[in-house]
Amino acid sequence: EREITRLRIKGKTAISDFSWASDFLEREQVPIKEVHVTEVPDDPNPSRASFIVSSPNIYGWTEIKAKMEQHLGDAVQFDTHLSALSLIGEGLNRDNSTLLEAITLLEQHGIPIAGVTTTSFRISLLVPRENIDESVRLCHGKWVAET
Repeated sequence: EREITRLRIKGKTAISDFSWASDFLEREQVPIKEVHVTEVPDDPNPSRASFIVSSPNIYGWTEIKAKMEQHLGDAVQFDTHLSALSLIGEGLNRDNSTLLEAITLLEQHGIPIAGVTTTSFRISLLVPRENIDESVRLCHGKWVAET
């Protein structure tokens, strides 16, 4: 996915702020994906939440984003420079080899990885938008063209 926005929420109220944000976005009919929520009590910012929005496909996204910024203030950050690259296939994550190979492949070509999410059949890597075409070409060459 060429253009996404990752929302990051941090601070002592991140979990309740995430609850508010997800409820607000549901009312605005904005689907979210790649949700991560953690609580680390010994950390200065003990709670964190992040998720992805396909922002170009959202009607009124600028106004929705402004309302979130108004409500959440400095607790929310919008990463707008990212793309999502997904490797999809049955048994893809039977072990960690494909994940490690993908990370190594991108690192060898100087492509930074801003996030990783896996399911039983998918590996998603967040990369800078300017690197998405090369990332797709590299992964396609490794896993599709080789077969």
